[in-house]
Amino acid sequence: MAQTLKKRSIPIAVAAFLKRVLRRTVGMEPSPQYGENIAQRSKQLLDGLSLDEGSLAFKIALEELRREFDLLDEEAALIPEGLELQKKVVELAGRYEIADVLVRDMLTKPPVVRLFSCILVDAAKAGASQIKFDFFPDQEGFSVQLWVGLVWTDMMNLPTVLELPLRGVIARVEGLGNEAACPRFQTPMPQNLEFRWRDRQQLVIHLSLD
Repeated sequence: MAQTLKKRSIPIAVAAFLKRVLRRTVGMEPSPQYGENIAQRSKQLLDGLSLDEGSLAFKIALEELRREFDLLDEEAALIPEGLELQKKVVELAGRYEIADVLVRDMLTKPPVVRLFSCILVDAAKAGASQIKFDFFPDQEGFSVQLWVGLVWTDMMNLPTVLELPLRGVIARVEGLGNEAACPRFQTPMPQNLEFRWRDRQQLVIHLSLD
């Protein structure tokens, strides 16, 4: 019985996807605005991508994700459903060209992704064992410091507008691993990253080159 139900769910899912696409195409249903209903939209696509990979519903979900690009940005990773969807897309990379393109764009193009990668690279080059992010709720900006030679040294100060995107990148790296932080760098990188939050206002990343 369970197997029969599973088979029947595929055409139902196909019909749901096609109906949604058609309604948007003819203007009966507006396309979602950027950043709108991230959790709900992520779950819908994740449900489609969790079906049999040979099914039409799976292929429709993968194609639809190409247009739902905001579900793969940094801030979407702060939402559990968004992070799970991003993990699924990374899992599909290497088997589907669409997933390859999406993952490449997600992990290499955004400036804040490159910023975090550069912070890790520079910390490794400086011989730092820890990186500290202090997010000040009452100030316009936050600081980044390195633990080198048993002392904290200032690395940079960043504007508040980068806080949520950077937190999203960090959440993605916590969920996907070090490769999500520095997929393109050839320089020696920390092999293990340990994240320790304090009241969500301070983050210390412990680095290891072993």
